Amino acid sequence: MSTTVPPASLSAPLQDLADRLDARRPRAAMTEALRRAQALVIADRLAASDDDLDAVETVVLGVLPAVEPGQTRGAYASELRRLGAATVPAPAASLGVSEPVLGLLATIADLLDVPAPAPDLIDEVKHRRVVADRVGYIQLAIRAILAGEADLGLDWETAYLRRKAEQHPPAYRTLDDLKGEGAGQ
Repeated sequence: MSTTVPPASLSAPLQDLADRLDARRPRAAMTEALRRAQALVIADRLAASDDDLDAVETVVLGVLPAVEPGQTRGAYASELRRLGAATVPAPAASLGVSEPVLGLLATIADLLDVPAPAPDLIDEVKHRRVVADRVGYIQLAIRAILAGEADLGLDWETAYLRRKAEQHPPAYRTLDDLKGEGAGQ
């Protein structure tokens, strides 16, 4: 079983692969050949250019768990889901970035990942307000850190940002809400 934590950009592709393995013959044996082929498929989707393909494929292969003897596609899918849910980016860790900094960066990325609003003026205004508030919280935390005023440490600043996001979740209709409303008709 791999202990490598996937980069955030791999979470969705790992979940998609898990879904495909579960949907198509989950009781069949998982093979190394399939693992390598799927790594290439994921890398091809993520690589910015053909020049980047080999490097991206190497990262994907480093993240995908080894195939255990007798492992089914369904069991492998479960392992991928656990891996895809991880939040700490491995490449940043390999650069020597500390855990508190990684946690803070992951939190900032989460705060800025705000769902798109429904195409309605009220929802768009509420969306802009959520984004502006979150950017303001992030700026306060970063300024405190850079000024040496984060006396309680990076973990506290990270927790502060998470609390602010939890206290003020997006309260507007999203594009996904509209898709769901359309599906029920």
